[in-house]
Amino acid sequence: MSVNRRIVGLAVSSMLVAGALVGPSAASAKSIKINCTVPNNKLDGTKLSGTVKCSSPKASGKQSGVGTPPVLKIVWKVKGGTIKVHVKNGTVKGANVVGDGKVTGTGKYKKLKGKVKIKGSLSTNKYTFIGTGTM
Repeated sequence: MSVNRRIVGLAVSSMLVAGALVGPSAASAKSIKINCTVPNNKLDGTKLSGTVKCSSPKASGKQSGVGTPPVLKIVWKVKGGTIKVHVKNGTVKGANVVGDGKVTGTGKYKKLKGKVKIKGSLSTNKYTFIGTGTM
C-alpha cells in the first residue's frame, strides 16, 4: 500500500505544479478594446492595400491581404509585428461594407486575440474595425 500512496502523492504533486505553471500565464491576458481605422482602403482585383492606424492596441503601418468577398484576409504590418483580421461574412449593404472579423497577431502582438465589427464606405474607402480582445 505504501507504494500506491507514493504514486498517488507524486501524481497529485505533479498536477499541482502543472497547475501553478499554467495558471499565471492564463491570468496574464489583459482585456483590451480594439479600435483601428484604414482611411484609404484599396482593392485592386483581389489584393488589398492601404495604411492602418490603431488607437488600441497602439499601432500604425501598412495594410495588405486578399479580398474575395465574403472572405477577407487582412494583414497589417506594424512596428514590432503583424496584426491579422480574418473576415468570413463581409457583405455590401447599400454603399457600405459590414462584417465580423477574428483578430490575431505575431511578434509584439502574438498574444492578441479578439473579435471586431467592420464597417466601411464604398464611396470614401474608409474602414473602421472596432471590438474587444485579450493581449
